[in-house]
Amino acid sequence: MPPARRRQDLIAYLAGQIGDPDRGAPSLSHDDGQVRMCGCGRGHRCIRCAAVCGRYGWVVISLSQPPDGSEYAALIFDWDGTLVDSRVVCFEALARAMADAGVTLDPSWYWPRQAVASPDLLKVWESEFGALPQPTGEIIDRCRIYVQAAAHQLKVVDHVVDIARAAHARGQRLAIGSNASTDTVAAGLQGTGLRTLFDVVVTWSDVPPGRGKPAPDIFLLAASKLGVAPGRCLVYEDAEIGIEAAVAAGMSAYDVNTSELHTIGNRPAA
Repeated sequence: MPPARRRQDLIAYLAGQIGDPDRGAPSLSHDDGQVRMCGCGRGHRCIRCAAVCGRYGWVVISLSQPPDGSEYAALIFDWDGTLVDSRVVCFEALARAMADAGVTLDPSWYWPRQAVASPDLLKVWESEFGALPQPTGEIIDRCRIYVQAAAHQLKVVDHVVDIARAAHARGQRLAIGSNASTDTVAAGLQGTGLRTLFDVVVTWSDVPPGRGKPAPDIFLLAASKLGVAPGRCLVYEDAEIGIEAAVAAGMSAYDVNTSELHTIGNRPAA
């Protein structure tokens, strides 16, 4: 889906679920960091928050350090790019799988789209460049085999994993919500030794086709399996489509790359 259409659809979804995007947003402040109101798309680049800020005061807070999430009932972590640095592994696996089919994956095309689930990414490829010489399912199957074989090369993102470890020690409920497949995440968890931290693992494989991020389904299913209301969950993400998915699910979300917390300002976390 083109980015502009995706944003429009998300705003329409949020407006229907939560509030009127044309209503004025209240002025809020925060002690830890700089608050910027999205202002229904006028005051902040974060257009994905436009539909909710009118009623509930959805804000984007620039934090000096990552939140520990202790005030939330549950924490949900993205996998690739959040808990582990898997960028090179994932690119090389897909590039190799496509090369096996006689196709070259251009890095300049891939990197802006890296957060998209690989099956959906190949659909985008075919829409732009024509049908691949092999069925996409065969290419994806090889890609997953290559990713699993390279699981030992994954680099743990220590400062994010430390948050998960501390939350686990406190007895908080923890989940992974990933756009990767179940097999690749399972291999990565085994390779990094992180599996015991998480009560629930939900992936692209667990939701209907086409309902990976930025749709909210992965995060909503994770919250359901945790037994926690979406509004009591904090998501840690590294990609815009992941933040969009969390917001669409009605969850607070922390962007590990921008240090921005997206949250409803006047809603208690728990």
